[in-house]
This record gives sequence, structure tokens and C-alpha cells, in this order.
Amino acid sequence: MIITCLSCKTQYAVPSEAIPPQGKKVKCSNCGTIWLQAPLEALVDVGVIAPPPPPEPRPLPKHSNLPAAMKAAAPVPLWFKLAFGVCTLLAGCSWALANHAKFPGLEKAIGMENTEGVVFRNFNVIRKRQDNRLQFAVEGDIANESDKPRPLSDVRIQVVTKGGRVMSAVNFHPKTTLLQPGEVLHIQPMIENISGNADKLVLDMGNKWEMLFR
Repeated sequence: MIITCLSCKTQYAVPSEAIPPQGKKVKCSNCGTIWLQAPLEALVDVGVIAPPPPPEPRPLPKHSNLPAAMKAAAPVPLWFKLAFGVCTLLAGCSWALANHAKFPGLEKAIGMENTEGVVFRNFNVIRKRQDNRLQFAVEGDIANESDKPRPLSDVRIQVVTKGGRVMSAVNFHPKTTLLQPGEVLHIQPMIENISGNADKLVLDMGNKWEMLFR
């Protein structure tokens, strides 16, 4: 241990075991001062001798592949959370629509109904030209061939080119929303302002949810 003279501050290196637990009188050979030297354990306990400080961190060598410090993970941006939520919602809706037959309660909650047996019959298309524009008069029947009442949804009529491009679409709202077994509904929608590139008409039936996903 190192002891220091109380007067002249001269320091001496002495073995720790040379100072007993009760302390020992020592004399400075430089100035002659005598004092009672406490043992090392007592000096540490009362804070006279502080424990050595922790070693300073050494800088990493150049070209080291170790990180200089651990960094906290960056927070997830709000736009990413919103995009993830929208994608999850759309995926869930798509799955529910694809499996709607397994969940009858879900069908009714989102406006989907069983239209099995509801068919298009005897549709004719009359092409007319007016001011170099084509008009299509569509006429035909919607029939319920099942043995149960079926809900009747909107009818969508699309005019499609040979390349498959939809030129125009009309949503027709039938006067009735329920077809009894064997009942037939006659419709006569008109599609106007069509150019000469039209190739065919496509008829579809469904509610707004079904139309959205096809």
C-alpha cells in the first residue's frame, strides 16, 4: 500500500500486512512527522481510498466489422403501419369473398346472397347508329330456375372490344329485388355513345361487393 506523510506529503510504499487492523504509528523520514496510520481496509471503507475507475473503452481498430455501439431499433413509420393494415384488410376481404359459402351469416352482413339458379335467358342485342355513334338496345329475361326464392342483384352490361378493353359499362337496377321460384323478369336496358370498335357485350350479375372484386 502507499502511505502519505500528513505534513510534507512524501509517499512511501509499505506492505499492506505491515499495518495491523488497529493501525500503527509511523514516522516520516523526511520531516520527522509521526502519525497513526490506518490499515488499507479501513481507508477503503471510509472512502479515503476510492476504488480504481473502470478502464476507458479502447477505440475499435480500423476496418473492423464490429459495430461501434448498439443502436436502438428505428421506429416503424406510420405510412408502413397504414399500408400493412390496408393490405391485411384487403387480403381478409378477398379470402372471405372466396369462401363466403362457408359463412352464411357473413354473406348477409356484407350484402352477398345466394343467387344459385338465377340465369339470363333469350337476350338479344339491336345495334343502332346515330350521329356516327352506336347504340345497343339490350333485351332479355332473368329467370329463377331454382325451387327457392332468390334475391335479385344489379345487372352490369359491358361493351368490350376485340382486344378485351371495356369501352363502356352500365349498371341496371331491376324493379324487384326478389324472384320467386320459376319467376321471369324481362329487362330492356339501353347503352349509348359507343364507338364502332365494339365487339361484344358481357352480362354480369352481383351486388356491389361482388362487382368490386371481379
